[in-house]
Amino acid sequence: MTNTEMKAVLKNAGVAVEDIAKIQENYDVERISMIVEAASNPKSAFNAIHAFYPELEVEKLQEQMDFVQEQLQSDEKENQKEDIKKELYNIFVCGFFDSIKNFFQSNWKAVAVGAAIVVGAALIGTGVGAIIGAAAGAVIGAAVGAKSLRAI
Repeated sequence: MTNTEMKAVLKNAGVAVEDIAKIQENYDVERISMIVEAASNPKSAFNAIHAFYPELEVEKLQEQMDFVQEQLQSDEKENQKEDIKKELYNIFVCGFFDSIKNFFQSNWKAVAVGAAIVVGAALIGTGVGAIIGAAAGAVIGAAVGAKSLRAI
C-alpha cells in the first residue's frame, strides 16, 4: 500500500484531514509495507516494525491483527446462521475456517501493515476515536486489496 492509497482510505473512512496529516508525519506506510514484505511471519514483521517504530508495541500489533481475524470469523458465523440450512451449514463451517486460515496465510502481510497504521494512529492521539474501528477495517481491507491487485 502506498502513502497516497492510505490517505485516500483514511479520508473515505471519515478521518479528518489534520489527523491524516499527523498519521502520515509519524508513520510511513510504504516503509512499513517494505518491512512487512521482508518478514517471513507476523511475529517477525511486528518485531521489525517495533525496531523501526519503538512506540508500536509488538503485543498491540498482534492484538490488532487478532481482533481483525476474530471480527471476520464472527461476521461470517452470523451470516452462516442466517443463510444456510443446518446440513449445509456444517459443511460450510469447515470450509469457512479453512478459508479464514488460507486468507491469513495469504494476506497476513497486508493485515500487519494495516494493524501498524491503526495502532500508530491510536497512539499519536489523532482524535479518531470511534472512527478508528471503521478506519481499521478500511485500512486493512485496502491493504489486502492493494496486495491482491499487485499479484494480478
